[in-house]
Amino acid sequence: MAGTAELAVFGLERGGDIVLRPQGVLDATTFGRLRDAIVKTAIETPRAVIVAVDDLAVPSGACWSVFASARWHVSVWPDVPVVVVSGDANTRRMLRRSGITRYVPVFETEDDASRAVAAGGAHRRRRARLELPAETGSKGRISAFVAEALRAWELESRIDETATLAVAMVEAAIDGFDGFGCSLRLECDGSDIAVAVSRSRDQTGDGQGCGEVSPEFSTRIDRLCRLWGCAPTPDGATVWALIRGGNPATELFHTA
Repeated sequence: MAGTAELAVFGLERGGDIVLRPQGVLDATTFGRLRDAIVKTAIETPRAVIVAVDDLAVPSGACWSVFASARWHVSVWPDVPVVVVSGDANTRRMLRRSGITRYVPVFETEDDASRAVAAGGAHRRRRARLELPAETGSKGRISAFVAEALRAWELESRIDETATLAVAMVEAAIDGFDGFGCSLRLECDGSDIAVAVSRSRDQTGDGQGCGEVSPEFSTRIDRLCRLWGCAPTPDGATVWALIRGGNPATELFHTA
């Protein structure tokens, strides 16, 4: 049986961006590991994820698609840009030939990448967060949190549908308010509103993460929004749902 190649991913914060520096071999055995590292970093909602690739050995050019794959996973939510940096002209040419630049831009330096991300930021994402310990999680507290955030964002007309979705997600995620606590996030980019519920690994079960989403959970969330998903985080899992702007509430609720 073929062995697994060595790959380590190091990260640091840089002016609102997170720079990842993978070191080792990118091949079929490490493709998923690097993709998941990028996705998990994006879920922490930095301004952008910048991946510096000069310490990567890539035996097969097909593996450069890992960056497009990671970007696809976060393109709806949290919609964090993923960009690639290489100081080597040959590597940049290979990246462009691979076709990933249709989805993931490539730059020569981290400074160039940061400037491009800053220049392209037409909308600033607004965020609010609520920690919900098990003993204090309540519908009233969640509804008040949603109402306060959306009023501050001048989205009063979206309070009812967003609060209903947030309560349903928390209830489903922790199996009732007597279960484990969780973290509830609201995000807004223009008129789109995202609701995200995060739990740590000991709350998601022994290694389950996003591996098993109950049919009951799926049914409840499907009735309240058109688009949702689950993504692993460094210490557990995050379930997110998106309410598109301009959709009347009656369109977001499906009939059984």
